[in-house]
Amino acid sequence: DFMNWSLWESAAYDFPANLPGYTQGIVVEYNRREFALRAAYTQVPKLPSTDPLDPRFPRRGGAVVEFEERHVLPILDQPGRLRIGAFSHEGRTANYRQVVAFADSIDIPDVNTAVNLSRRTRNKRGAYINLEQALTPEIGLFARVSAADGRNENLSFTDVDRSAS
Repeated sequence: DFMNWSLWESAAYDFPANLPGYTQGIVVEYNRREFALRAAYTQVPKLPSTDPLDPRFPRRGGAVVEFEERHVLPILDQPGRLRIGAFSHEGRTANYRQVVAFADSIDIPDVNTAVNLSRRTRNKRGAYINLEQALTPEIGLFARVSAADGRNENLSFTDVDRSAS
């Protein structure tokens, strides 16, 4: 499932979906014993955090690609995985600096008006690295870092721009 393999790899990943969390698109996976390569191109919401999906698919959409390497550490004789992924979504979003500038320069009664004035077709990008390593059969190590472009409004999921765990 596209959402499952991408969502959990990156806290800063703004997955493309409508308000209930669904989307449509194309997903491909090439899976071997040593590695997997995954890619998807899906619809994005018409506006951030709304129900209808953008009908201008495939012109506007969300793309994600992930490479997963599987290994066994010779020293520990334990399995592990390293995942590297990137995403790029194009949708109608606001730019945060522009929203603040509109709110400061014009007598605007609420921030929603400034957000709506700022919304244009924009691109949001991000990437992540994820490591899962068994140290013993009962104990494992997990590490993840992720980053996204924090300049523009998110389409669906999260306002996380940088994360490490």
